[in-house]
Amino acid sequence: MNATEDVDDATGRYTTGFFFGNSFWLGSASLCESLGVRDPRNTSLPSPFLLGFYKLRVELGLVAEISPNIRNLHIGLCLPYSCNSEDAQLLLELSSLVGNELRTVAVSNVRSPHHSYNIWEDTTFWILVGFSAFIAVMLVIGTGYDLYLEHKSTHSFSNNISYEIARIGQPAINKAECLDPAKGLTVTSNNNNISNGIWSEVVLSFSVRLNLKTICDQTVGEDTIPTIHGLRSISMAWVILGHTCIVAFKYSDNMEYRGLVEKEFLFQTISNGAFSVDTFFFISGVLVSFLYFRTVAKIDVTKLTMSTGVLSNFMQFLGLLGYRFLRLTVPYMFVLGLAEVSMKWFYFNSVFEPPTLDHINCPNYWWRNLLYINTLFPVEDMEVNEIAEGSKAEMVWSCNEDGKRSMPKKIMDIKYVEKTRETKIMVGGTDRKKCVSERRRMEAIKGVRKCMVWSWYLANDTQFFILGAVLLILAVR
Repeated sequence: MNATEDVDDATGRYTTGFFFGNSFWLGSASLCESLGVRDPRNTSLPSPFLLGFYKLRVELGLVAEISPNIRNLHIGLCLPYSCNSEDAQLLLELSSLVGNELRTVAVSNVRSPHHSYNIWEDTTFWILVGFSAFIAVMLVIGTGYDLYLEHKSTHSFSNNISYEIARIGQPAINKAECLDPAKGLTVTSNNNNISNGIWSEVVLSFSVRLNLKTICDQTVGEDTIPTIHGLRSISMAWVILGHTCIVAFKYSDNMEYRGLVEKEFLFQTISNGAFSVDTFFFISGVLVSFLYFRTVAKIDVTKLTMSTGVLSNFMQFLGLLGYRFLRLTVPYMFVLGLAEVSMKWFYFNSVFEPPTLDHINCPNYWWRNLLYINTLFPVEDMEVNEIAEGSKAEMVWSCNEDGKRSMPKKIMDIKYVEKTRETKIMVGGTDRKKCVSERRRMEAIKGVRKCMVWSWYLANDTQFFILGAVLLILAVR
């Protein structure tokens, strides 16, 4: 094979399953990049110039008899690296016009190899590395300190350990018993009453051994609700199942198969997956109420707040809110950073488009997630603001009056503007590409200022928690 055939083989093309939902004509990015690599040991290069792989999102319109709906295709082109995004777009649009009047093509997005992501220059990445290193060091220190205390308590006597002599048969709570058969007595060691101090407890909270024991502990306390654990496990599996299918549908090459499986009875577990979220809201409300009433019944809250009346209630509210914020926010922000970095890499390196725009939105709107108010910003307002501001990457074009797709019968004119490198198909004053581009732009604008859209549950649950805390404090008064 010559260089031209190799490059053509790496370029995406029409394949089977078009009417069954196959919208990925991607080719091979790895093959394209390898063809342009210069090997000093081989003078016969596969290609005389450096190559680059361009990923284009194309909106294809066919006559209604063939396909009544506009299809979004993802096409990969293996081109010389010297080509820019406008060259790739123009090449595809012009090639689609040759000898075919039954289709229209509008390129809505081009991802060029000239735009790359260097993870070593990303500030968010280094913040994640620093935080991960800190956690790793604390895990080592916490586990080592835990093993030191365990060794000290089992192999030596200490002033911090109290020993007492008791008769056989007398109950010893939280004490390890050692039977002395010669004297008929029991020597009991109260190892669990070691007074470590607040900082010692903080270090021990990073112990891998203690955390694994807690996680794997199957005992259920008497003052808990055992059924909640089973309900949570079933709901978690339900959520994972639903989201796995959602992602698979987006990147599958047989999207129309979903219409077939939706008729199956077992698919009801996917289509009704929203009830799993309702279950988590129910569990959250039950646990908040149960834990609050249990705490109030056992502890005099006024002693903790060192106040009474309205001031005591306000201190309770701050304590509940602060505890939840500290418990959730650190891992939440860490996952947000991971999502931002991974989506950046995904956008610039994968042949697939990222499912969300977190690589753009999270650096600008992470503070909304930090304050758990990201669900308080309506999508409709965002669309209006973004349209008013416009976009440097893509123009917001106008559409025909009814906003529906109409197949041009004849191509009247091809207009090429040097300044913007924009190709337009003019048909009786109606621009087919204008109509498509505006509709696509509206889809991209929707949720444009949302970071980690799928984390909406945490924001809603925190808002319900605030409301529930107020109601619980008022109920106890």
